[in-house]
Amino acid sequence: MMLTFLVPLLLLQNAEMMQPMTPTEPVPQEYIAFEQVKINGRLPLKSKRTQLFKELGQPDSLAKPNIDDVCVSFYDKPFSYAYFKGSQVELYGDLAMVGNLEFAGNSRLTLTTPTITLSNKTTLAELAKRFPKAVAAKSEMNVHRKGKYMTVHIATDKATAEDYWILFFRNGRLARIDYWMPC
Repeated sequence: MMLTFLVPLLLLQNAEMMQPMTPTEPVPQEYIAFEQVKINGRLPLKSKRTQLFKELGQPDSLAKPNIDDVCVSFYDKPFSYAYFKGSQVELYGDLAMVGNLEFAGNSRLTLTTPTITLSNKTTLAELAKRFPKAVAAKSEMNVHRKGKYMTVHIATDKATAEDYWILFFRNGRLARIDYWMPC
């Protein structure tokens, strides 16, 4: 008989735990989905090494990082970096993952999204038309050995995520974009 009273009590406790949780963080309304971004309107950020080299040319340099100095990478396996006029790409055999793009001094480079095309001509005012909340929250960042930038953070997905884009502006124009992931 004691079991008969215990089962409804457990069901009542479990019913309380099954209530929908309210999100603690607002869901981003402004975002640039990683999968929808293309370099120069053609190449996804995750692509074949040969396709990337065809699009950006041969890298200025290739380097194997000391893995102890790497905070985070796209995959948990050995890789090397390829550098293209300041842009950094992780190479995993024939797979290339673009981590950041340097627009300053590279007039042929664009990053195309479904809603905006980013280049070294993109201004904060243009970005504010599509991402007003993100631009309103802009902040200044002092980058080691490069100086001060105005930065704008934009989510990478509609769902709340830890990763995001950091857009670096200097003299009112887009200089660089980083895909940022926490360590």
